[in-house]
Amino acid sequence: MASASRSATPSPRASSNAPAGLGGDSVSASRTASSAASSNAPAAAVSGSDAESAASSAESEDDQDQSSETSHLSAVQYFTAKNLRTNRHTWLVLFYDYQSRPSAGDKKQSVRLQHSSQMRILLEEIDPEGDDILCLLDHEGDAVWRLWVKPHLSAGTKKPGTLISYLTSYKKFLRFVTHERFNKKAPALHPSHIDDFATVLKDLRGWRSTVDSKSYHVKNKRVIDETEGLLTVDELARIKKSLCCNNAIRLLVLAGQGKEVSCTEFVIVRDFLLTRFSLDTGTRPGPRSARCTMAAK
Repeated sequence: MASASRSATPSPRASSNAPAGLGGDSVSASRTASSAASSNAPAAAVSGSDAESAASSAESEDDQDQSSETSHLSAVQYFTAKNLRTNRHTWLVLFYDYQSRPSAGDKKQSVRLQHSSQMRILLEEIDPEGDDILCLLDHEGDAVWRLWVKPHLSAGTKKPGTLISYLTSYKKFLRFVTHERFNKKAPALHPSHIDDFATVLKDLRGWRSTVDSKSYHVKNKRVIDETEGLLTVDELARIKKSLCCNNAIRLLVLAGQGKEVSCTEFVIVRDFLLTRFSLDTGTRPGPRSARCTMAAK
């Protein structure tokens, strides 16, 4: 897709409409000028739900399984497409490629898909019919917060970890947008827009802190829920006095004296050692050591 050179002098109309700050009206006017300089073909027919299902859940706390072979393939096709018909699609494809560079950490494909898909979701949620990225500058640069993060945070429809994950993707995307070396192939932006994106990038740390401060109750509830599975002092005492535990200790002593243990006796000693390791390190007894716990009870 052909785009104007970044070194070219902006047209008088674009310059007159360029915002001094992050005003929503001026952004809309500049967006119109930017769209006139690029292709106005409709966006590629790939739904946002496909991108969301393709996003890896490795860095989020959502319980939903967001990965399937079909959606994964759809996302790969979208972010590696050669026929780019809108500015927005071009930005997302270049962002996906940017993450493979050493300056961005040379991310593996699953991580690149996650961040690219989450940025696509944000753009489509904020401006479903848009064909560029300037909608991110609406609401004086707080469009992502006002139209997506805060509603989910207030309604509890997204977990805090998920919101932080999306903000992380947004941060990486803004780093790419404002990177002088890697954004040269992207659709042309007015210099004032690049400055505005750089300002939002600096403010994102405060957004993450706000999510943390408004979601302490969620974290506290998780900690309380986890205590339900912890062993009490009385339960620990019963484990140590149990027949299973004492039998394992006796077998360990005999094995140290040269006695060969049977397979059943070996399993008893193994379960005892796993339980003892879990208790000494403060972790929960796993399935293998549950036998000793049940025997104590």
